[in-house]
Amino acid sequence: MPVLTDPLNIGPIAIRNRLVFPPIATSKATPSGDPTDFHERHYGRIAAAGVGLVIAEHCFVSPEGRHDEAQIAIDDDARVPALARVAEAIRSGGAASAVQLAHAGPRA
Repeated sequence: MPVLTDPLNIGPIAIRNRLVFPPIATSKATPSGDPTDFHERHYGRIAAAGVGLVIAEHCFVSPEGRHDEAQIAIDDDARVPALARVAEAIRSGGAASAVQLAHAGPRA
């Protein structure tokens, strides 16, 4: 029977253990929706603490579905460099990364 400290493969993604940090909104993105240095440090520290997978907070996929003004955007290829820095901070901490895609629906 597997235990929390056992590694896990999900398709081609190797996860060092079964501990997952869930998506928790920080509301620290720039007004345009880019992640900041805060996100690199925050998620990098969580990864370095030993979890196997870090799921970054809800990211809006369309400006029309934005939940709040400090939410991370994942709606345009121009955002890739900033998002890649966050992913690299997580990878450097030894964890795999994912994001929670979000649309605020009728609230937006």
